[in-house]
Amino acid sequence: SMALADKAAFSRRIDRLYSYWKENLSHVDSLSIAVTNDDDVTYSKGISLMIWLLGYELRDTIMLFSLEDIFVISSKKKTDFLRPLRDVMAKKENLPNMTLLTRMKGDSGAEHMKTVIEKMKSLKSVGYFPKDHFKGELAKQWNAKLKELEIDQIDATAHMALCLAVKDEQELNHLKKVSQYTSDIFSKYVRNELMNLVDEEKKVKHVRMSSNIENLVAEGKKCLLPGMDKDSVEVAYTPIVQSRKFSLKFSASSDEEKIDYSNRSSVTVLFGTRYKSYCSNISRTVLVEPTEKQQKNYEQLLEIVEKVYTSMTENTKLSTVYNTCVALVKEKRPDWLDNFPKNIGFGTGIEFREPSLLIGPKNDNLLKKNMVFIIQIGVVGLKEDEKEYALMLGDTVVVGDTGATVLTPSKKKIRSVSIFLKGEGDEEEEEEQENLMENITRQSKRTAVLDNKLRHEPLSDDKRKEHQRKLVDKLNQEARERLSAKKNGYKEEKKIQTSVAFKNLQSFPSNDPDIRDLKIMVDKKHESVIIPIFGIPTPFHISTIKNVSKSEEGDYVYLRTNLNVPGTQVLKMSTMQTRKRPL
Repeated sequence: SMALADKAAFSRRIDRLYSYWKENLSHVDSLSIAVTNDDDVTYSKGISLMIWLLGYELRDTIMLFSLEDIFVISSKKKTDFLRPLRDVMAKKENLPNMTLLTRMKGDSGAEHMKTVIEKMKSLKSVGYFPKDHFKGELAKQWNAKLKELEIDQIDATAHMALCLAVKDEQELNHLKKVSQYTSDIFSKYVRNELMNLVDEEKKVKHVRMSSNIENLVAEGKKCLLPGMDKDSVEVAYTPIVQSRKFSLKFSASSDEEKIDYSNRSSVTVLFGTRYKSYCSNISRTVLVEPTEKQQKNYEQLLEIVEKVYTSMTENTKLSTVYNTCVALVKEKRPDWLDNFPKNIGFGTGIEFREPSLLIGPKNDNLLKKNMVFIIQIGVVGLKEDEKEYALMLGDTVVVGDTGATVLTPSKKKIRSVSIFLKGEGDEEEEEEQENLMENITRQSKRTAVLDNKLRHEPLSDDKRKEHQRKLVDKLNQEARERLSAKKNGYKEEKKIQTSVAFKNLQSFPSNDPDIRDLKIMVDKKHESVIIPIFGIPTPFHISTIKNVSKSEEGDYVYLRTNLNVPGTQVLKMSTMQTRKRPL
């Protein structure tokens, strides 16, 4: 069954639609929407206007708006859903009434269409969306009858895009949530996956990585914000992962080649998600062992991007924003101009890409507060020691009084998106310590990613044998001391040790799939149990666990863990000491 219609949102938006219409579309007498059940149509202006007004996408439905009437032809279930909104219209003195025409099962709707067409004979023009190509029979019949009327058909696409461009509070809330979600997917999953590829030297195809991201969103289990409905989340398009051949276009695809993570390479990731039909996007570049020149190039691009965001103030022309960007490129990197894109972003919302709000050199539409844009700025065809690479950065942003606010806050600084395998000095040690949990930067001690393993210098047999010899000597020395003490009549002094699950952050298995999936994990090596508490994996040494019990109630299983605390009887200390295992 369908949920109840949001009468408050409908009331606000129908007022806005007719207000905009009277101010900007006075030469158009009516507006036609015909949406049929075409699975291959994801984005269309008719669907967008329907979702914006009604909160739902009503397939196999015809809507005709005029200054005197609103007609809806649809099934019984959908007209029942619309009745409360019809009552809202009845109370509005300056707006037309809504007439619901129910099409019963098996009915072609021809009689209802005839009724509406009869009412339209006094009209001189109808606004429509020529790029809406629905193949259903209902849409075909309706479009044929409109042509028979012989009234002017006017493209209303650009005007409706501007009407929907300024987002209200409810829309902004959806956009902020989906943008944070997209950002978290990159920061907590995609970036870590790329880090693991380098650590473990895995060979993974671009298309496989893209599929992994898509599946992660489809599962709807990770990175959801409080209150987000997992069934309302989906990918906006198939994610694009590139590392050998690069394109800035959203029509690009991830190919069958393996991801290149050799030195001086770059991996670009573009992906977006939708929540309750509202879209977001993020574009990032991960650099592997970049040279000083590559780092400088990236920092210059980042500086340009941030200045573009600052320039996006209310009442600024979209062409001015683009020209500002080009001027910055000309000033800082004139050699990039030949490969610079013809636009640097577009408006977004229910439709992922709004062509009427393209940020290009010829678009003189004005920015308004609370318009939301997807920005993507990049340059392809760069070379470093004959290796081709690309740089691209992009976010979902909302226009404000003093510039655009970024809604996808995943870090963009060079040290947050680069993989280093050699020392970078000590001057940034404090910043790196703060970012350690989420920074994939490789430090000279390998503490962020590699323990005792260098990708280019594997641990030699000589070093391993030396390490084993020292362990054996240590164990033999301890055994001799115990035997000597017993022989002389001394009792072995029991040393009470403090139980420590993990001595440092580097020994914690943060990259384990179970940890990332927030599952309970038993780490046998460290004799610990890792339990997610409020979304944070928290380790407990087994000596702190008193007992564990399981109970089942219906479809739910409860796992109860009781801990030893001060004032309770604990296990003997001898059982709490870590067993020593020779290699």
